[in-house]
Amino acid sequence: MRAKAKDVLERIRFYNEEKKRWQDWKRAGGQDPAEGIQRLVKMLDDNDAVVRVAAIQSLASMKADESLPKLVDMMTKASAGEREAIAKAIAKINE
Repeated sequence: MRAKAKDVLERIRFYNEEKKRWQDWKRAGGQDPAEGIQRLVKMLDDNDAVVRVAAIQSLASMKADESLPKLVDMMTKASAGEREAIAKAIAKINE
């Protein structure tokens, strides 16, 4: 149980570091968000639902319309919580 908790905390730490790196890069005048979006899309395949939901929420906040096919595809295999996050993300991306 402790190993699983440690793994989850490590993944959350990684997500937060990547999010900060992305925000710093954007503040510094970065022009191509594609790299960050690609990393987040890869995180949608993570084994941990917490990481997947965090990636879904991040893609939504970035309005990453290129992630829509993957998000739609995930709906059939996702848990109820993930489906809710995906539905909200799709709505936000399409605003």
